[in-house]
Amino acid sequence: MVGLENILRQFRRLGVKPSFWAKAEIKELGSLLVPGEQLTNVVFGWYENGFALLCCTDQRVLLIDKKPFFLKLEDLRYDKISEVRFLNRLLDSTLVLSYAGMKLDFKSWDQKGLRKLMINVQETIMRHNQQERQISNPIGSEYREPPFLLPTEEPRPSGMSYELLSYPEEFVKGNEREPTMPMNPYAPTNRFLRRRLPYVALDQTAE
Repeated sequence: MVGLENILRQFRRLGVKPSFWAKAEIKELGSLLVPGEQLTNVVFGWYENGFALLCCTDQRVLLIDKKPFFLKLEDLRYDKISEVRFLNRLLDSTLVLSYAGMKLDFKSWDQKGLRKLMINVQETIMRHNQQERQISNPIGSEYREPPFLLPTEEPRPSGMSYELLSYPEEFVKGNEREPTMPMNPYAPTNRFLRRRLPYVALDQTAE
């Protein structure tokens, strides 16, 4: 709960003059705000049930309609608002907020103030969506395909580098063919097998 003086101080900060016809709504606003919650936009207007007060805070959108023997409160969280529409006419403007299969149709003669409120709602919704995407997909958590492992190689702990296996130099040198050594005509012609079988020199003295 926030005191009336705090509410009026926030009104002056926003450049909003309290309406005489909205005294009951302003008093009720003090019981809805929590300590630390700040008003960002305040617009006086009407909706389907008559005159009401529509205001935005840094946490939610509030609609307050208080009359004798009647009280209606709408608490809209930014992450629950699915659509925002705005219509500007010659004398008044209309803001439509869609949420949970319902719609709030609010009109006001304060066209400039209602448009600022609409822009603030859109920016806050986009900011909340970006924060949710960053939480669900943090930086550096992109999927990476695991490296290829030989059947005999055991998986290594995360953070360790993988290197290609190399054969001993003695094995490689022993399988290299000398430039003057003729190729065995009976050696397999398949390249895959030829790379893995040593070249056999022909006996030049044999007849």
